[in-house]
Amino acid sequence: MSKLITVTGVVQGVGFRPYIYRQAMKLSLTGWVRNDGEGVTIYLTQDLTDNQVRTELLVDPPPGARIDAIACVATPVQPVTGFTVIPSDSSGPKRAEVPIDLAICTDCQMELFDAVDRRHGYPYINCTNCGPRFSVILALPYDRANTTMAPWPPCESCRAEYEDPLNRRFHAEPTACPTCGPNYYLVPKTASPLNAPTRGTAALELAAAHLRDGAILGIKGIGGYLLACDARNEGVVGQLRSRKFRKDKPFALMAKDLNTIMEVAGINTNEAALLQSSSAPIVLLEPQGELPLVAPNAPRLGIMLPYAPLHYLLFHYGAPELMVMTSGNRSSEPMVIEDTTASDLLLGIADEILVGERPIARRVDDSVVALDHRDRPVLIRRARGYAPTRVTQLAHHAGVIVGCGADLKSTITLSIDGQVTTSPYLGDLSYREIQQEHRHTLKTLLGLWELGTADLVLATDAHPDYHVNQLAHTYAAEFGIDPPQEIQHHRAHFASVLAEHRILDDLALGVTFDGTGYGDDGSTWGGEFFYGSLPGGFERIAHLEPSPLPGGDAAARYPLQCLAGFLEPDAWSQWIGPRLSTDADDRMRLSLRLATHKSTSVGRLFDAVAAILGFDDKITYEAQAAAWLEALATSAIRRGYRPQANSLLSFIDNAIYYRGFLAALAEQVYQRRQPPDEIAADFHASLASATATALYALAQGHPSRFICFSGGVFQNLVLRQALDRQLQTCLPDHRVLYNERLSCNDENISLGQVALVVMGLPTR
Repeated sequence: MSKLITVTGVVQGVGFRPYIYRQAMKLSLTGWVRNDGEGVTIYLTQDLTDNQVRTELLVDPPPGARIDAIACVATPVQPVTGFTVIPSDSSGPKRAEVPIDLAICTDCQMELFDAVDRRHGYPYINCTNCGPRFSVILALPYDRANTTMAPWPPCESCRAEYEDPLNRRFHAEPTACPTCGPNYYLVPKTASPLNAPTRGTAALELAAAHLRDGAILGIKGIGGYLLACDARNEGVVGQLRSRKFRKDKPFALMAKDLNTIMEVAGINTNEAALLQSSSAPIVLLEPQGELPLVAPNAPRLGIMLPYAPLHYLLFHYGAPELMVMTSGNRSSEPMVIEDTTASDLLLGIADEILVGERPIARRVDDSVVALDHRDRPVLIRRARGYAPTRVTQLAHHAGVIVGCGADLKSTITLSIDGQVTTSPYLGDLSYREIQQEHRHTLKTLLGLWELGTADLVLATDAHPDYHVNQLAHTYAAEFGIDPPQEIQHHRAHFASVLAEHRILDDLALGVTFDGTGYGDDGSTWGGEFFYGSLPGGFERIAHLEPSPLPGGDAAARYPLQCLAGFLEPDAWSQWIGPRLSTDADDRMRLSLRLATHKSTSVGRLFDAVAAILGFDDKITYEAQAAAWLEALATSAIRRGYRPQANSLLSFIDNAIYYRGFLAALAEQVYQRRQPPDEIAADFHASLASATATALYALAQGHPSRFICFSGGVFQNLVLRQALDRQLQTCLPDHRVLYNERLSCNDENISLGQVALVVMGLPTR
């Protein structure tokens, strides 16, 4: 008998077949390997044991591969000679994992700057170990005809490499060279016969020179257009903020190398490894040095290294060694991917545009990651280099479940027979363009796996006014299926952690702290404690003290407005009102009298504390006041201050009470008894202490081995560290879990929706 081996995971588009071919040659095996709808299938005439398959044939897979499962079955011998790579099998259901975009590998970097290599200086150089994947795929299986490279047939030399199983570019679908492939050209703001676009190397050299001279450039990247300028030139950074309508939100940076990063930020070994990984995310680092307009009042700098050949070439030709590299759009709008749109929109912001001829199949933003106090990765935005990948496996359910997510930081999650994949970050659905992107992403994912819509089960957020709720009901009507199941927001957060860690049946305690979510009682929740399991559901067992929220969810834009509802009236009159103008004070008092909406939001509590400490402005980006508060706390801790928990922030009768704490805080600030950064640090310690106290009390009557934390508040690394210390003391036997494969913010809502629906359905 011979052996038929099926390998699933990330095994297409990462050089897996040529790897198997080389291993077969090394081991003198005969048979074949091919891609198919499930992953990769290998046929061997030899009857290898399962252990030999794992320890000899699959011992060292390519760096971009991830093997999830290996199935080996005996099969009759086929009449084959030698070992070959045979054409892909396109029949049967499509279940193969979509490969992700990878940073340029070291081999391609060497060729890029090798003067005698035929791809010297070519900005689209790639191989099976690196380059675009998801951003160029139009359909599965991952073959060249199904990518945006289809219009560029390979030249004779590229074809020979593509067909040679021993070559690094064997079936590297986007492979090309200057002779046969796309290139870049520089479009000036005002084009004319005397000022025509410049192409190729000359365009890159000119672009680098203009960046060095203080220009703002639009640059076509892997997953969309970016805006770049000299990060050390305050004048041009200020111009970019003005033109982009981005008042305060931090800009991401791209540094030429690690030495450049060390000039402006602290960096440890694990952060350096993350920056240099094949995912090449933006990494949040401790700032050192002065870049006041790049990330004003933010606790960290977001920095990435070059990840595309184009980036390396720009630095090589003399671009500034530290550049702002931010999404190509007006603030909060979707990143531009179309060349015509870039010309129309970005030339209102940029001085010139560096246009790449290879089309982008779909928008993919840069991922953002931080390391916590234990050097564990904390995803802030999951996109290029991370998505879409399978995030978990749920109980088998023969069907397709779609989680439509939430309004902010929206994503889409698909469960296909229990295999769960989550899309990259999409954005804020209050913008029509992001709604269109949501629809496009859903159709793309369904199309890639050739999934019909007749038997889809949809899930969405329970908020009746969310755009995603309206979209989901529209999808249901278009597909002619049942209306979507509506899942409460914070239960979805909790469920996402259990699903990621595959805790599918056990009881667990869950804590979900965020800014806003529609509660069972119609009020705004955001400081919730739950108990339950995925199949049994979650009971709300405690929460933050409810308070009036003037203006409802709109108060998230005005920290003083939150404070007016959260603070006792006497404390407001004594400590806050006198520092405001009469008009502002009167407006806040009137809004409070008109307030009928209640909130338990921890996100709004952060806003209220920030307002006490002096954040009086309107918020210009989500969680700005909370980030400002975290930056203050971080400043105190960095200079050696040891935060103290205040018992006035306390847990009593299944609620965390804070009004007395806020009143004392306002008095303390007014009388200037302590620096604001120390007060901010003490607030983080106090909230961590109150949360741990609540969990200890709740655990006595709700037995479990697991405590799950989710919601945007837990992106706060100061809070996570303080909470970790508290829980080690009071609940050392419990396993503490956060989102790991997804962000803890609303990106995980779609996963939680799917998990609750799948685990509530009968297994078939």
